[in-house]
Amino acid sequence: GGAGGGLVRNNYVGLAPDGASARPNALGGVYVRASAENEIGGSQAAGWGNLVSGNSAGAGVEFAGCTSGPNLVLGNSIGTDAAGLAARPNQWGGRSSDSGGVEVGDSSDTGNLVSGNASWGIRITQSDDSLALSRLNRVRFSVVGLAANGSALGNGTAAESDGGILIEAGARENQVGGTSPGEGNVISGNVGCGVRIARGAANRLEGNRIGTDAAGAAAIGNSRHGVFIEGAEGVGWAAESNVVGGGDSYYLNVISGNAGAGIRIEGTAARRNQIAGNAIGTDPGGTARLPNLEGGIAIAGGACGNLVASNRIAFNGQSGSGDGCR
Repeated sequence: GGAGGGLVRNNYVGLAPDGASARPNALGGVYVRASAENEIGGSQAAGWGNLVSGNSAGAGVEFAGCTSGPNLVLGNSIGTDAAGLAARPNQWGGRSSDSGGVEVGDSSDTGNLVSGNASWGIRITQSDDSLALSRLNRVRFSVVGLAANGSALGNGTAAESDGGILIEAGARENQVGGTSPGEGNVISGNVGCGVRIARGAANRLEGNRIGTDAAGAAAIGNSRHGVFIEGAEGVGWAAESNVVGGGDSYYLNVISGNAGAGIRIEGTAARRNQIAGNAIGTDPGGTARLPNLEGGIAIAGGACGNLVASNRIAFNGQSGSGDGCR
């Protein structure tokens, strides 16, 4: 910890040289603590990405106590074999704990493949949800839950507790996706939710495909909700003021094809979230039928003051939206 400026490139971490046989490290793959300006991987064209898979008791790549940033995770395969077609799970997926300024993918040539892990593909958390240390992390240009050929290779083994991306315990001001072409992630095929925000505030989801293929044209659903925002009264940060989508087409998330709701907002502390400008149950153009089986938007459990505006919500299995204030 503390030195910074390290480069970790073109390694197999947790697998044998054949790229398929597990050789697990007992405490995870790559661990960076209280250090800045490190680069894990790099350009895919240059072959700088790492294969970080099969580690038995920790995360594939973990940052802890790195609050100054930036630390970069670029062009890696995390949780798969070398071909990107079969799961070689890391027990805890990828993780950022009490850390800020971590960049997971920063261009079309440095997106990561994060699939096949045993819990969450990417988890942004902190040890004390009153501190707001885990902030200003970004996840872009990456695939979370699909194989290299585009088929499902989900993260997670238990639908209630696992899935694609988890932001929790007061983590705030983090960005999943972006507004430039290709900057969004594909978050599909996971066992659990695509994205879950649990007691996280002021996070943004923009330009992602959640429950579909990369084009948003075919369903490859997550086994629960596409996006789940939940807050628990009196427990740390409320799930408050998170933004899913935005004001124009560049912010549009396609949230379709999931086995639960497209978006579910639940709990009395899940309030003042904004859901705007998304395609929910359709393709990006709003014409193809890609239903979420439990409805488009569900607002439940006393969640109040949430804004739902200018979305395309169609073809879903139950009601298109709901009112949870009671």
